[in-house]
Amino acid sequence: MKTPITTNRLILRSFTLEDAKDVFEYASEPEVTKYLTWEVHKNIEETIDVIKTFYLNQNTFCIELKNEKKCIGAFELRPKEHIFSFGYVLNRKYWNQGIMTEVLQKMMEICFEKLGAKVFEGSYYEGNEASATVMKKCGMKFQGKKREFACKNTIFTEISHSITLEEYKDFKASLADRHQAQDTH
Repeated sequence: MKTPITTNRLILRSFTLEDAKDVFEYASEPEVTKYLTWEVHKNIEETIDVIKTFYLNQNTFCIELKNEKKCIGAFELRPKEHIFSFGYVLNRKYWNQGIMTEVLQKMMEICFEKLGAKVFEGSYYEGNEASATVMKKCGMKFQGKKREFACKNTIFTEISHSITLEEYKDFKASLADRHQAQDTH
């Protein structure tokens, strides 16, 4: 079991089979899975199988909301040498609350400051502008487009963003400056 990681509102921890009901809640919703590579879960047994097969992986974190003690999503970290990429999913009830921004900033911090990352990158499918917003809020910059990516019988354009170690240091310093300015007002 991995050591839990905490943020202001969240705990990033290992999944357990006890999370199945919460995972099914978001994984069974078409709006949530629209831009993901996997289909909507049809029943709780499918969810349990996915947890066993994929979510119990060392690089996949349960996103637990501290005050509700509820699994509200998943974050997968994909390390390859000094480049870290990621994927995530979040229960629709928790969209537009800054939760994924909080998760992504924390994971960037860990990757750059503890795991030796040189680049942190992510991608989303065109139309999923909410993911673009999260990445931009975390200082990530447009990297490129990969046209005609086939997924679930649909052709998507995949858009990539990334941030380098140096850009991360600048981004973190600007965040600190903004927090300091807010504290003085």
